[in-house]
Amino acid sequence: MEACAVVSEDGLIIASSLPQSIEENSVAANECRYAFHERQDSRRIGSGTTGSNVHQGERRLSVCQKCRSHAVLLTMARKEAKLGLIFLDINRGAQKVEKILD
Repeated sequence: MEACAVVSEDGLIIASSLPQSIEENSVAANECRYAFHERQDSRRIGSGTTGSNVHQGERRLSVCQKCRSHAVLLTMARKEAKLGLIFLDINRGAQKVEKILD
C-alpha cells in the first residue's frame, strides 16, 4: 500500500498518511462520495449493503472500507498490487479504526 486515510462520511480527513503529492482533501471527498453513493445504489438494487469499494485507475487502485456507519478507511496501492492482500490488510485496519473511533 502506498497511502491510507480515515475519512468521515462528509469527506473530511480524520487521519491520513497520504503523500504530499496528493491533495488529500479533494481525494478524500471524491473517494468518500463514491463509497457512500455505492452503498445507496446497492441497497436500491437489492444487493444488500457493501462493506468496501474498489476503484482502479491507470496507475493505482483505491479501496474504501467501511469502518463505522459514518467513516471509511481509504487505501491506495499500485495497480499491480494483489487485491486479496489489500483486502486482508484493510479489513484488519478497519477493525482497529473502529475500536479507536468508538
